[in-house]
Amino acid sequence: MEYAWMQGSPVMLDHLANYIRVHRSGAKAKALRSLRAYVAKRVDMTDYPRFRQIGYDCGSGPTESFCGTLTLRLKGRGMRWQKDNAEAMKALASLYYSDRNTSPVCNGFYRQRGELASREVGSQG
Repeated sequence: MEYAWMQGSPVMLDHLANYIRVHRSGAKAKALRSLRAYVAKRVDMTDYPRFRQIGYDCGSGPTESFCGTLTLRLKGRGMRWQKDNAEAMKALASLYYSDRNTSPVCNGFYRQRGELASREVGSQG
């Protein structure tokens, strides 16, 4: 994992390919191929050197802490949630509280909600 952290996922993929050449069969080979396939699908999501250069916090501590905080906010007194609605609310709250609430995803959501609300008001008049 240190390869991905320091040099990026492509370097880690190269190292995994070398290990796969050494372990051609058996449980280790299967596990290495599975890990390499998993990482290969997520190269863009695991470009840690670039993310750190941009200033993103790549550690898991803040994320794990926020998950607990967010869950507590959904478990307020008298609140009941259906699974799909709770997941949607957590996604929106994550965008809002991450200081990235100006992202295209967040802006698109609120723009769409505003357009829907405008249509509803217009249809009632």
